[in-house]
Amino acid sequence: MTEGEEDEERATVELLCADLALAQRLVAVLGKVEVPAFAHARTDGRAVLAVPSSRGRMATAVLGDIPGLVVDDGVEPFYRLHDPAKDRQLFDHAVLRETPQQLRARGEEALKDLVECVLRGVGTTRDRAIVALAKLGPDGAPAVDALIVRLTAAGAAPLLGALMRATVPAEGRGGAMPASLAELRSLARHEDAAVRQLAIRALGALRYADTVQLIAGALVDESPDVAIEADDAFLEWGADDVGFDPEMTPEKKAEIAMQRGHFKPD
Repeated sequence: MTEGEEDEERATVELLCADLALAQRLVAVLGKVEVPAFAHARTDGRAVLAVPSSRGRMATAVLGDIPGLVVDDGVEPFYRLHDPAKDRQLFDHAVLRETPQQLRARGEEALKDLVECVLRGVGTTRDRAIVALAKLGPDGAPAVDALIVRLTAAGAAPLLGALMRATVPAEGRGGAMPASLAELRSLARHEDAAVRQLAIRALGALRYADTVQLIAGALVDESPDVAIEADDAFLEWGADDVGFDPEMTPEKKAEIAMQRGHFKPD
């Protein structure tokens, strides 16, 4: 398998299901035709079924029109099963053929079109739209920031990761966090640990200097996954490895969190 094929296998498309029981049954169905899939519950009672992007079309063919699959709630970025005409329309959307200069000339309207392609299109459409946003640089920032917040809130980790890898520099952005991303602060304190973890991951990649204390506070989060995500963020920023372990005593974690709160990223 080539590196590109491996990346495609790791990327996922996500189907929003009515409940976890349905999603788990669909995992079993797809397993019979050797399509790997996994399911996880959401806090609203529904569930997500994720399959590799490379198997998205096969999953669509196998699952067909199954009652209980939510395919278009107008908000969340989940793979569209039941509207192939819309998929074709997005795949051939004129915005995906525009040059950066043409996109800039259309301004906000073009950004809205690209956001729609990221949220509502199939894998290839999403990839093309993300690349287009990346080529816009600072001019695409309003759309990118809106997507970062929206995908974090939705728990769409694979799509958020793809977006940030393409649009956020490896060294992060630095400086102060803009108002367009202010909601990440509240998402870092969300009741759902998975959302908190994703928010901390996004903040770690962005590397805004004024979010250091927020990320440091996540080291004492009740969820080990969130705490480890916060520690990983500091290590990525170049902080010394202090051997953080979420199983440490609360007092020791609080001590490390206080020390990390004074860290100054480059």
